[in-house]
Amino acid sequence: LWDPQRASATMALAQLYIQSGQPAVADKLLRDSSRSAVTQTASGAKRPAEDYERILQQGDASGAAANNLAWIYAQQGTNLDRALLLAQRARLLAPQNPAVLDTLGVVHLKRHEYSQAVLVLKKAIEMAALTPVADNTLIQFRQHLAEAYLRSGQTQAASALQQ
Repeated sequence: LWDPQRASATMALAQLYIQSGQPAVADKLLRDSSRSAVTQTASGAKRPAEDYERILQQGDASGAAANNLAWIYAQQGTNLDRALLLAQRARLLAPQNPAVLDTLGVVHLKRHEYSQAVLVLKKAIEMAALTPVADNTLIQFRQHLAEAYLRSGQTQAASALQQ
């Protein structure tokens, strides 16, 4: 999952730049990110999406760039067709990563494909049991699944998750 306020997101992007042979760009990203988050503007919010698009054009075999860009588009509620393709690509490249499934599920939610979202998000939670994730990450997965249940009319299933 990508969150511009988290250092881990910046580090992940920097690692992708390094892997794609662009250490200078990674260094600049890390220097720029050390500045206060207060200086970020709405126009600056598009830069990570552009960076991930560039990494995808150069080739990213890990699926991280595709997943992160799909997440950005889903959170913005834009480019949802592209987000779906990116999330599916990330799933092909990292099939055992529950965060990738969570992203795919959230994309389905944003596309109002609630039955698909439920299926994928249930699988993400099952995988998280096999591939341990941080507690707060599992809570987010469960919140996403609860939303998918609610939107698909499965209120009892949603309530059970929120307890």
